[in-house]
Amino acid sequence: MRRMTASVQKAIRYQYQSVRVTKAWAQLHEELDVGTRVGNTLHLTERDRDVLALAFQREMGADLRTLDMQQDRIGMAGAVRDEKLSGKAALGSLQRVAMPGGAVAVKGEDGEVVRLPTPPGTVLSVETSRLALDPQACRRVMIIENGAVMDRWWDLLVLLPAEWCHETLFCYRGHDQAQGALNRWLKSLPEDVHLGYCGDYDAGGVSIAVNTYLPLVGSERFWLLVPGLHTAVPERANKPVTFLDQKPIFQSLDRDRRSGELSRLLERLREQQLAVTQEAIMAYGIPLGACRI
Repeated sequence: MRRMTASVQKAIRYQYQSVRVTKAWAQLHEELDVGTRVGNTLHLTERDRDVLALAFQREMGADLRTLDMQQDRIGMAGAVRDEKLSGKAALGSLQRVAMPGGAVAVKGEDGEVVRLPTPPGTVLSVETSRLALDPQACRRVMIIENGAVMDRWWDLLVLLPAEWCHETLFCYRGHDQAQGALNRWLKSLPEDVHLGYCGDYDAGGVSIAVNTYLPLVGSERFWLLVPGLHTAVPERANKPVTFLDQKPIFQSLDRDRRSGELSRLLERLREQQLAVTQEAIMAYGIPLGACRI
C-alpha cells in the first residue's frame, strides 16, 4: 500500500503524463477508470490525476498532494487513517543499548545528563541524539551484530574478556535509519574510547568489522571479538555450507589484508572451513577474545 501511494503521490505532485504499468497501476486503471493504456505505459491526463487525488483523499482522509510520507508513524497516524504509510521504520532511530554493571548516560530535554542502569533482563531504547558518554565511566563501546544476542546480552558476559564486561556500552547495530545514526555517533566518540565489534565468526563477520566499523575509529582503537586461535569450535556449531557461500568475501578480504592478526584469523577460518553464527557462539558457550586487525 505504501509503495503504491508513494507512486501515485509523485504522479500527482509532478504532473506525470505517463507511468509504467505495474500491478498496482493496472488495478487503479481498472477500478477508477483512469489513464489510457498503451502497451506497458499508462497515459494520464489532468482529469486522471484529479480523480486519483480525490480517490486517495476519500480513502486516507488526507490530501495526497501535501501529505508528508516521511514523517514517523505517530505523525502519520494524526494525518491519515493508516500510520503504516510512514516512510520510517516502526522503531525509527531508537538505539537498543545496555551497560553491564553501570548506567547508560542519556541527555534530557534540558540538556541535563541522567544515568539509567540496565541490569540483566533489560535493554534500553534511546534516541541517538540523546546518547551521552562519559569517558571516565565508559571506556569502550561494543557493537552486537545480532538482535537476539542483544536481547540476552547478560548471557554474553561469561564469554567475553574480563575488561569488556565493565565500563563498556553495548549497542545493537540497528537497521536502516538507526544503523546510520549509530555509525555517525560512533565516529564522534572521544579519542580515548575504544570500539569493539562482536558478530558472526566467519568471513562475513570479519568483512563487516573491517569495512564498516574499523574505519569509524581507526585501527589503534578498534577490536574484533572472536574465538581465540586455539579455541575449539564444536562441529555442530559450524555451518560449512555458509563457509562455501562466502568464498567471494574471502577473496575480497585477501586483497586488503591490514595486519598479521587478520591474516591468521582468515587462515584459520579457511583451513577449518568455519562459519559460526553469534547465536551458536552463545548456545555452545564458545569463549571470545579481543584482537586488533
